[in-house]
Amino acid sequence: MSGLFGLLNVGVSSLLTYQRAMNTVSENISNVNTPGYARRVPVFEELPSFQSGRLYFSSGVDLKEARRMADLVLDRRLNVENGNNSFWDALNQVASSVETVMNEVAGGGISNILNDFFSAWQALATNPSGITERDQIVANATQFVESIKDIDNSLKSVIEDGVDRIRGWIQDVNRISADIAKLNSAIKLSRSQGSVPNDLIDKLNGNLKELMGLIGGYYYEKPDGMVQVFLPNGMALVDGANYRELKFDEGAFIRKMIGIIGSNVFRNDVEYENVPILMVANEDVTGSIGGKIGGTLKGFVDVVDEVRSRLNRLVSEIVYNVNRIHVTGMGLQKLDTVASQVLVSDRLKPINEQDNAYFKDRLTSGAIEVRIYNNKGEIVNAKTVTVSLDEPIDSLIKKFDLIDHLSAFISSNGQIVFKSDPGYYFSFYSDTSGFLTSFGINTFFVGDNVDNIDVSPVIKSNHLFVASGRDFESGDNSVAMDIVDLSNRKVMEGGFTFGQYYDNLVGQLGTTVKRIQGFYNDSKDLLDQLNTLRESISGVNIDEEFINLLKYQRSFQAASRYITAVDEMLAMVVERMGVVGR
Repeated sequence: MSGLFGLLNVGVSSLLTYQRAMNTVSENISNVNTPGYARRVPVFEELPSFQSGRLYFSSGVDLKEARRMADLVLDRRLNVENGNNSFWDALNQVASSVETVMNEVAGGGISNILNDFFSAWQALATNPSGITERDQIVANATQFVESIKDIDNSLKSVIEDGVDRIRGWIQDVNRISADIAKLNSAIKLSRSQGSVPNDLIDKLNGNLKELMGLIGGYYYEKPDGMVQVFLPNGMALVDGANYRELKFDEGAFIRKMIGIIGSNVFRNDVEYENVPILMVANEDVTGSIGGKIGGTLKGFVDVVDEVRSRLNRLVSEIVYNVNRIHVTGMGLQKLDTVASQVLVSDRLKPINEQDNAYFKDRLTSGAIEVRIYNNKGEIVNAKTVTVSLDEPIDSLIKKFDLIDHLSAFISSNGQIVFKSDPGYYFSFYSDTSGFLTSFGINTFFVGDNVDNIDVSPVIKSNHLFVASGRDFESGDNSVAMDIVDLSNRKVMEGGFTFGQYYDNLVGQLGTTVKRIQGFYNDSKDLLDQLNTLRESISGVNIDEEFINLLKYQRSFQAASRYITAVDEMLAMVVERMGVVGR
């Protein structure tokens, strides 16, 4: 009898084992589309044998484990490469967005707009008394200002959209880090109890892949199954059951990226390394973060900030050079009163220490020649006023006030005002100091950067103030010709004209975008190869699983028939014993 019951146990163990094997196959099939799932393979084990007489017989079969098919080294390489690919992907998205912004705007690109602007000055040089020509100059200048501002505002939008994404990614990083720490503890506990928590390991691997995609870095698995996650600079973000939060100083980032040009307060705050944007345990990790976050920041610093800075230099040079010429000229509207566009912040300080002055770094000691004219256009007075950088601005203005037929003073609201006596007019024939340009006196433009540039409100309200020459003589076009000449002068860094500088900017941006796209495509190809290799090891093949299912089903059926046979044997023994001779 004990032998028959042993046979029955063999059948039962076989039946239960192949039932669990089919459960494993069904788990594979149901998770065929689950990201990060690694297929399980049933591993069978012979149960301890028993002795019957001189022979030993197996007591059955058992499912030792549902082994998770994965190459840990490959998984780690794939996850780390996912961080690298995510870095180039994010950088590529930022760079491509900038390239889209910098593409030719409606009605022609900046180069065409600049050509139209200088062509309008050429038309005025041909006809210095022209009114239509002056209208066209103001119209083209307005188009230039609006186009530049549109581009800069679009670039700011790229940054602002990126800030929104980074904010969400930072939350994801901290959530995933906390999850990894919890999974570490759960896996360690499960293994200490002799179990292999495949589902927890899958979740851990998925979290690691996602985390690497966000911040880059690398990780190692300890013997107890827990992992340590490190940032690219070697700082531990997750260590076993402990993790550190990544913090994002959004205010510092906005200050650095958008305030760099738009705000005088932050204009000199340009060193990326000196702005702690990302912090872990009070340590600045801004420059060492990879993944999507690092790629996005890299795009902002190396692409967006560079383009905005170069645009700003272009605008500044155009404004400065046009204004330096225009302040010495006169238009059809005679000058009898001129007020500065810049307000004096402290009348006791010299001109280069005034808070509101434009181009303070270009101010120098020099001289300004003032000419006074009568109603007939005759010069009745010509005086040269010396300008010293260390002289209080109040003293400088008093020098102008000493000129016959001219009054000069600083108004109560801080404006510098020049006013001629009735029946007289004046001009600033020359200025070697840059004082008139810095304080917006008789300038064509106001401002000194992308954010504050505009056509002078005086000229906007009366186009006759557009200067064509320096004398009342009919046909004087010296100012217009000097401005036209600016279009051919190589005043920009690198020995470029204004148009060449902008074209070079766009060309270099295109080259940068192609280079970044090349790195991204190379990284993507490698990632695809690693994913394909992983799928060959860990992926679920439906056809193969159906074959295994059929195989284990047949084994289950065989075990069932075996148990039926043993049951019949037991029944015969039980029912027929003791009835011999009846």
